[in-house]
Parts: sequence; structure tokens; C-alpha cells
Amino acid sequence: MYACFDQPDQKATFTISTITPKHWEVISNYGIESTKDLDGDRKHTQFAISQVISTYVTAIVAGAYMSVHDEYKGEKTIPLGIFARKSFFKHVDADNIFKVTKEGFAYFEKTFGLAYPFGKYDQIAVAEYNWGAMENVGCVTFHEDVLIFRSKVTERNYISRATTIHHEMAHMWFGDLVTMKWWQDLWLNESFAEWASYMSVSESTQYKNAWTEFNSQRKNWAYRVDQMTSTHPIAVEMEDLDAVRTNFDGISYAKGASVLQQLVAHVGRDNFIAGLRKYFAKHAYANTELSDLIVELEAASG
Repeated sequence: MYACFDQPDQKATFTISTITPKHWEVISNYGIESTKDLDGDRKHTQFAISQVISTYVTAIVAGAYMSVHDEYKGEKTIPLGIFARKSFFKHVDADNIFKVTKEGFAYFEKTFGLAYPFGKYDQIAVAEYNWGAMENVGCVTFHEDVLIFRSKVTERNYISRATTIHHEMAHMWFGDLVTMKWWQDLWLNESFAEWASYMSVSESTQYKNAWTEFNSQRKNWAYRVDQMTSTHPIAVEMEDLDAVRTNFDGISYAKGASVLQQLVAHVGRDNFIAGLRKYFAKHAYANTELSDLIVELEAASG
């Protein structure tokens, strides 16, 4: 979208504006500040200036979307939106998606001791998306089949959707608010969000068997990947973005989350959460290394 040094430690504020067809919805990280009709079938959309964030979590989504809206009322009121293309919109289960989203906000704000650090929170089903989901600040994008069910599904599918919603939400704190200095700590972002999402879904939603699903599905994924010749350590040196892309796998996600669960058991859950709270408060809107988290966990656990 723009020329930049696409490094996680190069944080900045962003002012985004677009020119699109008038009938298109345009969504970005922050709310719309103004719109202006232009000549022909076009409009100019100006978005509010962002807080300090990394380039990789900026986003613009535009198209002939339909949307439904709600809000979460916690320490502050957070506008919520769900977007999907018109042909899919009749399948959007807004009640369940909003319910799971609100439960996630309530859980994470209480657990992390810090209110959602950004503005609105939109979730968009994107056609032909190459990823399962992406934690863009306030503008979370999903593969359509992850967010929208077009036929009857089992509880396992609902658990998978709920954990994906909570996974991306956990990133708002661990990844977007406090961000790795360089890509070698990417595993910690994904492992943490994986661990946090199964914890939150099992404790704050109707899907109490989420950890069972983790053990039977995600952990087995990690075992399979770890047996291949392409296996690698959880923490890997990342020289460039190509190396980053090859490490979005069961080791970075599920094996890493399993190791974090062992760490939680070792230091004690209360101590682990206390360390996280100090970590978020101390490094908000900044960049860190693994050692910064370890310092806070050591201080909390003695």
C-alpha cells in the first residue's frame, strides 16, 4: 500500500485516506473521520490518525461489503463490526460472533489488567484470503470459511472459530500493543496468542472443552510437523521476510503454546499473569525481546 521499512520495530502513527467507488465499504485500522463525494462514481475517505503501531498490522479493506454493528461496554465502549460480501452475508451468525467477541474482551481486559488499547474492533470475512486470519489493529481479517458457516457444522467448528477470534484479539495486546523488535521472536507472538485463546475460550465461553480440542488437534499438528525433515527450533533466527513466512507452522503455534503452558505450570499461573500485566504496562506501544518478558516473569515468580 505504501513504501516503508517493513520492520516491526519501525513503529509510527499512520494517517490513511482512500479513493474508492462510492458504493464500496472501506475499513481500516481506525474509524472514519470524514467522507467526500468526488467526480464520477468515487468518494474520498479519511480515517482518523492511528496510535503508534507497526507497519505489518496496518490494513485497508475495500469492496461491496455488507455489515452489522454492535458495541462492547467494558472500561470503555468499543464499537464492533462484522463485514462480509453480500452473497455471503445471509450466512453471517452475528449473534454468536458478537457474543464470543464480547466474552473475549471481558476476559482479556480483566486478565491482562489493561483495557483494549485501540479504538474500534472490526472483523472482516475476506474473499480468497491466503491466511486463516490476521491481527490488523482494529481491522481483523479472516478467511471467509473461518468466520462464516454456510451449512450446519459441529461444535468443533464453533470452537475453532471462537479460538481464532480470541487468538487475533489476544494479539491486540501481545503483538500489536507490545511488539517484537525483530522477527525471531515471532514464535512468541503466535505461541502466546495460541495459548491465550484456548485459555480464554475454555474459561469465558460456552465451549468449555477447548483445551481438549487443543490436545487432540493442535498438539497433534505440532507432533506431525516436528517429525518432518523440515522441523526447526521454536525460536529461529530470521534474516528476512521469506524466512518468516516459512515458519508459520505447527511448531511456532502449537508446540510453542505447549511450551508456554509448561512455563505457566512451572512459575504458577498467578505469577505468570502478574508478570504479563507488568510487561504490558511497562512496554505499551513499544518493542521488546524475549528477555524483557523473562525479566517480568522472574520478578513476579521470585
